[in-house]
Amino acid sequence: MKAYTLAQIQAILQGLNLKDNQTLLIHSALQNFGILQGYEIARIPQVWLHSLLELTSTHNLIVPTFNYDFPESHLEDLRFQQSKIGILNEEFRKIAPLRSTHPMFNFCGFGRNAEKILQPTALETNPFLQTSVFHRLFLENALMLFLGIDLRVCTFMVYVEAMFGVKYRFFKPFLGEVITHNGQRLQGEFYHFCLPQSEKLKVSYHRIQQDLLCANILRFFPLGGSGIYTFRAKEFFYFVQNRLRQEPFLLLETPPKTHYHWINNAEQIIGGGAKSHKILCNPLY
Repeated sequence: MKAYTLAQIQAILQGLNLKDNQTLLIHSALQNFGILQGYEIARIPQVWLHSLLELTSTHNLIVPTFNYDFPESHLEDLRFQQSKIGILNEEFRKIAPLRSTHPMFNFCGFGRNAEKILQPTALETNPFLQTSVFHRLFLENALMLFLGIDLRVCTFMVYVEAMFGVKYRFFKPFLGEVITHNGQRLQGEFYHFCLPQSEKLKVSYHRIQQDLLCANILRFFPLGGSGIYTFRAKEFFYFVQNRLRQEPFLLLETPPKTHYHWINNAEQIIGGGAKSHKILCNPLY
């Protein structure tokens, strides 16, 4: 198994050349880096945690803390709800002073502007449109860091798709209640931008990742057995949208056979001259 050092982590973070009050978003899969020299495996998340928290004296740090239980539970207490997308993200969640309010796609944050970005007392019903954390990260032109993982976990891509208006996804509502980080109870209709279940469409970001690397919008810093990918939100957004104009199904393994919407509590086929009909749908997709 490959190894890396704390000095290498610090060198990469310093090499980002951040100006004061920059906003960073963190995705992570620390296990892919390998062994951190001088530290037991159980200590590795804490080393990364402290290295990144050092940035919050002059910058804003936003960490996704997604959890996908809500379609079944219809009630999420964000004071205690665990993140299901990585050990490091969960470590941040445990100490975060702020957390946004969508029951599935929520974020925790640190820094001067974190409250403005997360809006932890306002109900966020749609995480992929103009009232979302993702949109405010776009407006901040956040620097997005993928630690040990590539764009396969890039949920910001779904925000780009939603703002572009791709036809192969649809907004699906989930009714329920959230208890916010400060104990406020909020009820609402919360949305996900879903792929249809009937065709089993699969996303594929390999081609767009190569395009972004060639355009120097996506950067890669090798570290241990993996590396760190970074990009700026606005450059990424406009580049991907331009590519979608050229190839509307660029982000899929295969093009869809038709289009779908969520109508009358069911996934329905729309268009192509075919009569619409209902399809049973998995709660999350």
